[in-house]
Amino acid sequence: MSEQTSLAERFPYQCRVIRRVTDEESVEFAIFRAERDGALDDMARVLADLRAHRTEHNKLVVETMEKQVLTIERRIEDRGERCRALEAEIDQKQRDLDELEAQLKKKRARLNVA
Repeated sequence: MSEQTSLAERFPYQCRVIRRVTDEESVEFAIFRAERDGALDDMARVLADLRAHRTEHNKLVVETMEKQVLTIERRIEDRGERCRALEAEIDQKQRDLDELEAQLKKKRARLNVA
């Protein structure tokens, strides 16, 4: 009798839980039990542990992404504030230039009249 046959005879209830981690990597759990209920309990425990691990991992991923989004939003706000300041400065310079042009026009008009 081969070793595989003896395992199957000693543990007639076999469960495999396969969790794909990436396209190239997966985690596999094999459960061998003599009783059906024990195999189902073990499988439920493995699935619960995998679910808990996945939930924790997803929370970390979401937290990391939220931090990145906040950083990007802060940068956008900073740049927007700088743009508004530059626009205000441009507007002020345009008003100053308009005023200087008006003064120059008056001086030219006086010189033409005189």
